Amino acid sequence: MRCVTCGVELISGKKFCHACGTAVGARCRGCGAALGSAFRFCPDCGLKVEIEEHEGPPPAVADPLATALARRTGGPAPAIVPTPSLIEGERKQVTVLFCDLVGSVPIAEQLDPEEYHDLLEDYLDIVFPEIYRREGVVNVLAGDGLMALFGAPVAHEDSPERAVAAALAVRDALAPLSARLQAAHGIPLQIRIGINTGPVVVGPVGNDRKMDYTAIGDTTNLASRLQTLARPGAILISESTYRLVRGFFAVESVGPLGVRGKIEPVNAYAVTEWRGAKSKFALAEERGLTPFVGREAELSRLVDAFARLVDGHAQAVAVVGDAGSGKSRLLFELRRHLAGSNVAIFEGRCSSMMRTLPYHPFMAMMARWFDLDWDESVEDSCAKVAAKFGAAYEAVESTYPLLCRFLSLPIEQLAEMPADELKRETFDAIGRLVLGEARARPVVLVIEDLHWIDEPSREMLDDLVRRLAGSPVLIIVTHRPEASAHWHVASTLTQVALRPLSDADIVEVIHAVAGAPLPPKLERVIVAKSGGSPYYAEELVRSLMEEGHLVRTPGGDLALTKPLAELPIPGTIQEVIAARLDALGASSKRVVQVAAVLGRQFRSRQLATLLAGD
Repeated sequence: MRCVTCGVELISGKKFCHACGTAVGARCRGCGAALGSAFRFCPDCGLKVEIEEHEGPPPAVADPLATALARRTGGPAPAIVPTPSLIEGERKQVTVLFCDLVGSVPIAEQLDPEEYHDLLEDYLDIVFPEIYRREGVVNVLAGDGLMALFGAPVAHEDSPERAVAAALAVRDALAPLSARLQAAHGIPLQIRIGINTGPVVVGPVGNDRKMDYTAIGDTTNLASRLQTLARPGAILISESTYRLVRGFFAVESVGPLGVRGKIEPVNAYAVTEWRGAKSKFALAEERGLTPFVGREAELSRLVDAFARLVDGHAQAVAVVGDAGSGKSRLLFELRRHLAGSNVAIFEGRCSSMMRTLPYHPFMAMMARWFDLDWDESVEDSCAKVAAKFGAAYEAVESTYPLLCRFLSLPIEQLAEMPADELKRETFDAIGRLVLGEARARPVVLVIEDLHWIDEPSREMLDDLVRRLAGSPVLIIVTHRPEASAHWHVASTLTQVALRPLSDADIVEVIHAVAGAPLPPKLERVIVAKSGGSPYYAEELVRSLMEEGHLVRTPGGDLALTKPLAELPIPGTIQEVIAARLDALGASSKRVVQVAAVLGRQFRSRQLATLLAGD
């Protein structure tokens, strides 16, 4: 007899499944088939199931997934707010991850049932935290297999990156458990993972006694098929996921693969390792930048702010713009303008995926300043820090012990100190380093994407601003318009707002990406849809070309392969828009969703009429 929830072979005479904890279900009184708690008729013989009458509400059905979440996340699973869109189902772009143990049946045969139970517990204790740490949601747990969603119920701008990072973390974290199992029983513990990104309908599925939040669609099916096709220990991602994470991870092509249910073979990629922390702009720089257009006046304001440093007073500048407006490109052009000058540049970047790691932007800033590589040996890192200071590492360690600790470098035993004092001393170490540079030459200190800053980093930034008020330091932060509340500065603040580019500027960007003029009608559509965002314009054109919707003819012109109305929105843009929508309240999000049906322009009474009938 098998468990009705996870499918594992049950131990005879036991009342609960040893793999997932589900109560052993009833059997059909006619044919003896196992029955699930929600069955009304036997699936084998069709006989109606006799249901016991109970006074009051029906008894609660044990949910192994909820139990697993509570045990492994320190409490109940993150609440899914019952908004109308969740109740009815919502179409979203989601990254789906399937993970399964390799050879679980042979492993179960070689182990005592209690040993196998403990092994599964240890396995899930490792997998769950790695997924939830990256804000994924495990929505299906079936014995030794699970399904996780990234981008639902709440969207992120980097859901595919989070999913692949979680898969690598799970694979690496399982290595010690595999080594113990190998040593004790001669059995390796390996997993297969399949990941796919695409549109699904997410929402509750079930009835009043058992309801699950899940994703339905071909995207989910392909992720499951990729997991099945993956070699032991491998992580397979689809073409759509690869396009969204390329550059962040090292991959090897393993396709095209024949996939059950698919007419055409499917391209797939095996992920081998993380390539290190990179920004989307850094990847764009590797790929080749488009012309710098429409931002000459904004660049001039930054250059003027730097020129005012000769008076010995700190300057603070906030570059404000929506996602994709060109904030990082503007700073790139400033660095290029300052190239060759005697200036020290400290650069850090906040990350939506690293918000749970305190001081991450400053840790990355210091690592970049000292040119550290987290994969290099401790000895090499110590040598680089010593060379930067022009002194022996022992001298640096004695002068800046908390800075060395901040960089995870070896130091002598520090005296125990209260948390507040430790924080204050760490702030002082970073401040002394920057001030020391400012005494010798002008300093530019940059923090990008301030809208994702963690609270400890915000405190450190505020402290630095106060310390550097009387020094020749240009402090530049970039953030989106809604994040201004995170920026506190006592000195004069210059705000550089990035407005949408003109149509002529967008056309120049489009031509640079495509390498030739586009069909006039398509060009007008892309200019209109980009809304003056250079990033949106680039992604729209690049996506059309990569997916074969825009091809070069023998004569060198560009032509569409399908009607304009059928052209998809690139996944990169969908991620950004979905994250912004989910950041709204439930009612505001619903208003936007309904308004989208009316188009870019509409009358308020039209919207009110639709909402009234919603």
